[in-house]
Amino acid sequence: MCMMNLPEAHIARQLQAIIPISQDIDIRIIQIALECRIQEITQKANGVIPGIAREAVLSFLLPIPPLNEQERILDKVLKLSPLVERYREKQQTLEILNCDIRERLKKSILQEAIQGKLVPQDPTDEPASILLERIRVDKQKLLKEGKLKKKDLVDSVIFRGEDNKYYEKVGGMILDISEEISFEIPNSWQWVRLGTLFSHNTGKALNRANTDGIKKKYLTTSNVYWNRFDFNEVREMFFTDPELEKCTVHKGDLLVCEGGDIGRSAIWQYDEEICIQNHIHRLRAYYPINTEFYYLVFYHYKNIGNIGGKGIGIQGLSSGALHRLIVPLPPIEEQYRITHKYNSLIASIMRKSTAEVLK
Repeated sequence: MCMMNLPEAHIARQLQAIIPISQDIDIRIIQIALECRIQEITQKANGVIPGIAREAVLSFLLPIPPLNEQERILDKVLKLSPLVERYREKQQTLEILNCDIRERLKKSILQEAIQGKLVPQDPTDEPASILLERIRVDKQKLLKEGKLKKKDLVDSVIFRGEDNKYYEKVGGMILDISEEISFEIPNSWQWVRLGTLFSHNTGKALNRANTDGIKKKYLTTSNVYWNRFDFNEVREMFFTDPELEKCTVHKGDLLVCEGGDIGRSAIWQYDEEICIQNHIHRLRAYYPINTEFYYLVFYHYKNIGNIGGKGIGIQGLSSGALHRLIVPLPPIEEQYRITHKYNSLIASIMRKSTAEVLK
């Protein structure tokens, strides 16, 4: 609301003009009374496009003091208004600071987690090199069982040379990939291509004209956000049996968006199965590793520009680009210690006041 300061004006339907019927009521008192209870007024809004009916405004009960007291109140309000405005500005600054401090701290904790600095390394942990060998053995079994294609079995070996540069060996070729390594990791960890750890594919392209198969609910990128899903609008379309095998999401799968906010990820934590559309990647680990750690990897990579950025970053997330994405592989026990510590610290930050956080 605002006070009219022109001699005369016409108004549209969406505006209501409040005019006192007596000179013994200062319109500014009405404005103050309404502003104090604006939340009550807005709760009366209704309709497809919410609006406040004229009758709702006219029936609203307001306290009206005697005229002399109205003048004293207005005089006091005018004197206090600059202080109130300064307080409002300080409060807004504090709220921004609260949010900024928490976000900076969360990003800092995340960086420590992904770089192996959040929890100490345990020398009794089985090193990631042995874990990587276990993954390769399991993939060989999947190949023999016909559950894996030969092209998905081609693994790279990433190592650090005596010159401190990083190299990748694929078959008989050795390439310098130092520019793709964006930070250092502990000695017990390994750098790997994401395709070494996860099978991945996108869902079905939208085709409402196709009525073959079974009608199933499916997710689009508008349903997937960082670490959560929005189920306000979940659509359905038909899937054939081969499409269901390719597009069905199981509990524990990591879903990654390839468009919009590139790399936006969430883990499907529900027992109910659902399908995906073609702009979502479904990542399913070949071997039991901590998928939550790789959700954090995507979140960190988005923050530092490794996804959707420039240079070493990926401009989009095609299946090929996702397969080639280089990620750290900690020992399996450390993966779980990292995610437990990260979640514990983030929960603590959200509970504390800014003063406690700064300590």
